[in-house]
Amino acid sequence: MVRGAPARKPRGFGLPVSAGRFVFFLLQAQTLVNCTTRDSPHGEDLASTTLEADPRLDAEAQRRGREDTRAEGEGNADAEWAGRAGGDAGDLAEEAAAGDGGADRAADADDFERFGTRGDDGLEEYARDAGGPIRVAFYEAQGVGEEGLREALEALEGAGGFDAAMVSPSEVRGGELEGRDVVVFSGGIGSVQGRLLEEKGRRIVREFVGAGGGYVGICAGAYLAMQGPREYHHLELVAARSWSEDAWRRGIAMLDVGPVGGGETLELFYANGPVFRRDPAEGLAPFVPLLEYREDQYCASCGTSAGELPGTPAALAAEYGCGRIVLFSPNPVLARGEAEAHPELFVAAVRWVAARGPVDADLSFDDVFR
Repeated sequence: MVRGAPARKPRGFGLPVSAGRFVFFLLQAQTLVNCTTRDSPHGEDLASTTLEADPRLDAEAQRRGREDTRAEGEGNADAEWAGRAGGDAGDLAEEAAAGDGGADRAADADDFERFGTRGDDGLEEYARDAGGPIRVAFYEAQGVGEEGLREALEALEGAGGFDAAMVSPSEVRGGELEGRDVVVFSGGIGSVQGRLLEEKGRRIVREFVGAGGGYVGICAGAYLAMQGPREYHHLELVAARSWSEDAWRRGIAMLDVGPVGGGETLELFYANGPVFRRDPAEGLAPFVPLLEYREDQYCASCGTSAGELPGTPAALAAEYGCGRIVLFSPNPVLARGEAEAHPELFVAAVRWVAARGPVDADLSFDDVFR
């Protein structure tokens, strides 16, 4: 079932920002310790680094008002892709050049309270009822390709067992992720998607995942989840970075990918998706590659080179706090020409991140997608 965003709930707390921020970090530390001692394969390690890593969120708050208007086309930004994906290339380009259009909102302690205190163990009340539908929030905003979003929604409808809702940037900031199991950020322009969330929205997405929510990012949504320059408004959920940073244009094609370690080759739709490389970040566990590219794609005149893509992850899994993450560099729900899409990969990813639990270092393609 696909429906509108759930009704908003009243905001809580009402503490001054300084007091609220103090409570926020206490709640966050308690929730992540609860999670790591019960579920995480990194256990004591992650719990011991949590308080050192989390001040990054506070440091971001200190940068309020300093984000500039550089939102160059990170993600599937070229006009050919935007046109075939049902988006308006002109609107996307104009949006990419625009500024935030207003001051970022102050941090409120109730944002983490919404996700971070769920019963005695920190998560009990948040857990999905066994046998109930998986509650999925699809991010819908300027910078999101229409066709990819529509195909992803239809994939869940066709599979059954999902309760899907669209959420706008303002609805994310207003608390609409509450009661959802998974958030999906699909293809488009990652920097625009992140900028429109604003600082508060980005923080709320991190808190949602840290408290046990699942995250699935496709192409631009994968760029968004990684580390990267501040002006591109990354969520910084995953210890990964795009291989060539600003040089992202590689073109559009159906490319061969396959399970890491060997297995059947699949063709997936590629449209300037990220080339994942490891970027260790304090408090974040290393990602686990699931699919790898078996074919090259580059544009020498655009600053990308031969040999950069093959062997790099086409899909990966990671964890952030108590939450599971799957990122796709290509888009499994789209195809080109007579090739077939593979929406079953997306459906399986949503189910896997919703199930929760540790992300083991030896996790395989079959563990997630079969």
